[in-house]
This record gives sequence, structure tokens and C-alpha cells, in this order.
Amino acid sequence: MEEIFSNIDLVTYMCKFLNFEQQLQLAQVSGELRNSIVNYVWKINCQEIQIIINGMESFVVTDKRQVFENDYKDYFDPDIWQRKSLILTSKNLEIFLNLNANNIYKLQLITYRDSDESIWNVLTLGLKFPNLNELHCRNIKFENIDLQQMAENCPKIVTLILNNCLRQKGRFSEIGLNIDKQILNTMQNLNNLCIYNSHYNFSCLKDIVKQLKLQPYTANDGGFEDLKKNALNSNNFKYYKELDLPNFKAYSDFQYFQINFLTHLENLCHLSLGSISVTHKISITKKFFNDLTKSCKSLTHLHLCRFIINDFINLNTLTELYVDDCEGLKYSNLKTILNGMHLKCFKSNRSKYEGNFENFSISQTLQKLDIDLYDNNVIIKLLELNEANLLNLTEFHYSNAEKLNVAKFAKNIRVLSISTGKLIAEDYFKLKYLQEIILTHSSIALSDLLLLLKLENLYKLSFWNIVYTHDQTSVVLSEMKAFQTNLQHLRLFKFLKSFIIDFLFDFLNINTQLSFACHIEHAKSIAEIVSQEKFPKRFKYINVCGVSIDCNSIRNRCEKTMHQIGDLIKTLEITNLKPYFIVQ
Repeated sequence: MEEIFSNIDLVTYMCKFLNFEQQLQLAQVSGELRNSIVNYVWKINCQEIQIIINGMESFVVTDKRQVFENDYKDYFDPDIWQRKSLILTSKNLEIFLNLNANNIYKLQLITYRDSDESIWNVLTLGLKFPNLNELHCRNIKFENIDLQQMAENCPKIVTLILNNCLRQKGRFSEIGLNIDKQILNTMQNLNNLCIYNSHYNFSCLKDIVKQLKLQPYTANDGGFEDLKKNALNSNNFKYYKELDLPNFKAYSDFQYFQINFLTHLENLCHLSLGSISVTHKISITKKFFNDLTKSCKSLTHLHLCRFIINDFINLNTLTELYVDDCEGLKYSNLKTILNGMHLKCFKSNRSKYEGNFENFSISQTLQKLDIDLYDNNVIIKLLELNEANLLNLTEFHYSNAEKLNVAKFAKNIRVLSISTGKLIAEDYFKLKYLQEIILTHSSIALSDLLLLLKLENLYKLSFWNIVYTHDQTSVVLSEMKAFQTNLQHLRLFKFLKSFIIDFLFDFLNINTQLSFACHIEHAKSIAEIVSQEKFPKRFKYINVCGVSIDCNSIRNRCEKTMHQIGDLIKTLEITNLKPYFIVQ
């Protein structure tokens, strides 16, 4: 038996069929199994861990961290298909963390807003994480003793993200007051510090900015006003690779940044600037772009949000440009962007273009385009005339366009995302390489859904809702028969309509490779779905918010199971995600 337990390949293969909780139980059976699971299976699978705290008696542990657009902004919806979770008591969490202390490289801790939980209540005082290089806390109480413990127990910390965490008995703590800044100065590997709090006093960070050789730096919600009042060590600006200042309050702030900051950012790669909370947008001129070109010769990514842009020029080092809610742009600027700059990625959201338009060639380097069309026939025509130049375009995201024929200009796209607008399902059969369609806030007609399911190369399909009339539905459903598809993942963001359940279950029965995900609001709705007569018998377990749960237990409405599902739904909402279930 010991030979079997120490057979790494065999144990690794076994773990493919076990959920997270079963693996934890197996790891405690013998020393050989513990070694095989912890040092081989978990060494790969537990490098990134998220812990959601639902009171100190219940924890949801997940093998995927959630992704931010920026570290201080709300979560994006993660790839739920690969997400695996387990629910642990405080005792079992301690066992799990002890077993994985050497395996974890990136860790997120998340709890309710206004929670009073301390980080070391979760991680256990004295537990060391020798390889941890990123710690991200959200809504966790974080005081001086916590920072001291982290510095001692996590010596390799490179990235520290504190989101709404600097609090003490309901009040905000501040570095330099409640938090000893000298401890931060002793953390030799720290080069990414992100502190987000709408009430935080950034003047307390002046010594940190002067002394730490940070690579990314984020100041938000008025923080720039405090920073500019304090003498900063401009020599340290040369270490910055990412800079995010999203909330200039006035043109004078922006001008101060341009004169005193910009000229020192010689190694900057990513720059995000904005005036998101002011009534009137700030104007930026040709001088800013000229200074940017002279100072930031390594700049590859530029994001501008809520500006009036005058005299935009060619920024030839950029590979990515995002323009959000900006005014003043002309079609001649669009020509500079799409023709002269040779971008790989361009995003234009809520930004209109004015002036006289002349057709031009789009650079063949463009791989990803995200554009708000506003039913702009000029831009649509431009895209259609550039079919030969858009052969490298693999991702196309658009909104506010009715019946856009994507097949006319983007024949090689692999990912198509539509925010608002109506698709033409028949045209997608011309897109031979299309692998994923995402309809966010866009509904789909039942007849179009049936057509898309027949696309040969489509791998993922996600949509908001199904549009139907009762008359049309009765006719279509009477003719609907399940058929073979190559689709791997089908996701519905809204609730599952009762009229299509039977067809869906027949569809899943025929296509054993297909996984289906749907939004839920309460445990009762899952029990009703699993109890349907045509629910595929091959599904013994159902994935609820990442946790595998026995279907019979759900059908029987076991009190413990229903309570567990309710807790999972409630817990997931802590992270700003929509609760879901998956049959796969």
C-alpha cells in the first residue's frame, strides 16, 4: 500500500477525480499520501489561493485569485470553469495552510465590508509563508502588529495590496500614525505597494514614496493633491514602471504632474491618467504628448479617462492605447491612432470623433479592437474597407451597433464580444476561426441560439438572456431536437427559463463534453433544476460557486446541504461576483 501511496503519477491521476475537500482528507491518511499530494499535486495547484471569510467559523478556499482591471477597482468576473473551492472550518483551514505554507506564492484574503477580522486571525499567528510574494487583503483589519508579523513571516513579499484594510475600531489607520512606516522600509523585496481607501490621507506616504524603490504606484481619490504638497525624491521615480493617477481634481494638478513628475519617469511602461470625479473634463494639449514622448521612451501602454484631448500626436512606442469617455478627438486623430502608431490593441469607449473623414488604411499590427460604435456608420464603413488589413485581428469587442456584419472585415477573429447590439447569427458561419462569443447585457433570440450551437469551431458561448415570444417559442420548441455540437462551455448570465430546460437536458445528454453554467439566486432554484425528470443521470455532482455538491443531497433538500449552498451564494457576493452553478 505504501508503494501505491508514494506513486506520484498514480496519486496525481487519482486527484483529477477528487474535489478539493476529498484531496485534503486523503492527504491526512498517511505520510506517503501527504507527501505525494502536498509536494507534487498541490505544489502546482495551490500556488495561487483565495480565502473568503464568512465569519471565523466558515472559510471558502479557492485555487484561483480574482482578477482586477486595476488593483483598487472592482473585480472582473473570473474564469469560473476552472475555479475549484472547498468550505473549511477554522481548524481545517489551519491544517490546509500548514500543509501548503511552502506552496503558496500569491494569496488573497477577502471578507465582508466593515468586518473586524484581523489578518492573523485567519493565517494563524506565527505561521510562516517562506515563498509568498504577493498578499492582497480586502476589508481585513490591518494594524501595526499585522504588518510586523507579515514582515517576519513572509520575507519574500514583492507586492502588498491593501484594499479598504487600514482600519482600527471603525476608524481608518494611517501609515506613519497607526502603522509604522519603518517596517515597510525594512521589507527589501517590496516594489509594489497599492493602498486603496476613499478616505486615506496620502500625505502619510511621503516618506514611503521617497525611500522605497517601487515599480508600480497608485494614488487615488484625491491622493495626488497630498503627494504634490510633499517634497518627493524624484530620483526614485526612475524605478516606476506603472503609474496610475485616475482622479486629477483640477487642471493645475495635471499641469503640476506634467512639469514635476513626467520628466523623471524614464522607465515607465504603463501610464493611466484620469479626472473621473470632476464635473468638467480637464484639457490636455500637444505639449503633454510631446513631453510624454521625450521622457517616457519605454512607454507601451497609455490609458486616458475623461479628458478633452487637443492635438493628439503619434506616440510610436505604444502597443496599447485606451481612450475612455474623452472629448475633442477628430477623425484625423483616429487615423493617427489606427494607421500611424502600429498598435496591437486599441480601446475607445464613450469617445466620439468629429471633423471631416477620409478613408485610410488600418495598420496590420492590430490584434485587439474594443470600440463603442454609437451606430457610427463612418467607422463601420472604415472597418469594412480594411478587410485585407485586419487579418491579424483576433479579438473584437463592440457596443451600440445594430446588425453589424463582422464577417465583412474580421474573418480571422477568435473572440467576439458584444455589449449592446443585435447579432446576425447566420453571418458567423463565415468566421472559420471563431472560438468564443460573449454577449454581455445582450440577449439572444431562441432561433439564433440554435444556429450558434451549430458553429463547428465555437468553443465558448456566453449570453445574457433568451429573447422570445410565447407564439414563437411554441413553434420553435415543437421542432427542437437535440443535436451534436463541438461547443465546450455554454453560459447563461440570467436565470434559466423553464421552457428550454427539457431541450437543454437532452442537449447535455448527447454532448457529454459540454459544460453548462447559469446564474442563481437561492438554493431552492438549484434543487428544482436537479430534481427535473430529464436532468442527466451522469451528473452525480453539481458545481455550486466552485464547490462540488452531491446531487442526491440537493434533491432530498438535505438541511445541511441547503444551508451550505445558501452560505456559498452569500459568500460569493462578498467578492462582487454573481453566484452560479455548473453542470460538467
